[in-house]
Amino acid sequence: MVINDPNGNEGICISPRDLLAETDNYKLYLGRGENSADALLCRIVKSKAQNGIMYAEKKLLDELSELSQNLEQERISKQGDDGRKIHYDWLFPVCEQSFSCDATDNRRINTFSVLDASWDKFVPFLKLKNGMKVDAKSVAWVLGRFLKLQAFLDESENCRSLDFNPDMVLIAPKQHRVVYVGWFDELLHGGDRSYSHCDLISKLNIDRMFDATLSWVEKNDTEGEDEFMSWLKRFTGYFNNGLEAHVAYYEFLDALWGKGYHPFTFNKGGVWKNVDNFV
Repeated sequence: MVINDPNGNEGICISPRDLLAETDNYKLYLGRGENSADALLCRIVKSKAQNGIMYAEKKLLDELSELSQNLEQERISKQGDDGRKIHYDWLFPVCEQSFSCDATDNRRINTFSVLDASWDKFVPFLKLKNGMKVDAKSVAWVLGRFLKLQAFLDESENCRSLDFNPDMVLIAPKQHRVVYVGWFDELLHGGDRSYSHCDLISKLNIDRMFDATLSWVEKNDTEGEDEFMSWLKRFTGYFNNGLEAHVAYYEFLDALWGKGYHPFTFNKGGVWKNVDNFV
C-alpha cells in the first residue's frame, strides 16, 4: 500500500511484513519512501477517535526537540563549546509528518526520523530480549541509555511522569543507539503530573530498568561482571531521579571497566556471538 501525503511530501510504502508493533490503538510500521526507499517509521491509528493524540504526540516531540537544543546551549554557555554534545536528541524520534488521508479512512499517520542514523539499524528491544542473554558489558551500555533518557525526562515538565516501558524501545546494537517510541501510549494514558508523583515515577522507572538489566545478563567469565550485578542489586530503590542515577552509574562503570567501546555480545544456543551474527 502506498500512502500519499496530502501536503505533497513523498509517499510511504508499507506492507504487512513491515509491521514492528501493534496495540489496541495503532500499528507501527517500518515503511519506505515511495521514490527514495528511505526507511520510515510510521504509526497509524486504528480509529479516528485517536487522531487528537497523534497530533499531541507530534507537539510533544517538537517540545522535546526544543528542550534538547536548549540544554545543549545551556551546557555550552557554562562550559564552552568543546565540540561535544549531550545528544539527548538521539533518545527520541523526530516527528516529521502528521496527517490523515483517504488511504487510511482519514485515520492519522505520524512519520518519524532519527538523528544521524537510519531506522534500518534498529530492532525492537523486545526482540533482542526474547530467548537471548547478553554479557554484562553489553547490557551496561543499554542501561546507560535508559538512565540518560530518564535524566532527560526529569528535565521536562511535560513528561516527567512518563511511565517508562522498555518494550517500547528500539535499539541499534552496532551503533550503541537507543530510541524510545512509546510517546503515544503515555499521552493516551495520561496520569498524575504533580511533582511528588513524578518523583515516584522516576524512582519506579529506574528500579524497573535495574530489574530488566539483571534478568537479561548471563555471565561470560568477564572481569567485573559480579561487581556490576552486585551494584545494581545494592542500588535498586536508592535513586529518586534519572540524573542522580546516571551520574552515579557512570562513575561506577568508569571505575570498574574504564571508558571504551564494547561490541554487543549475546548468548544463543549456548554460544557467545557478536551482534553481526544476529542483526
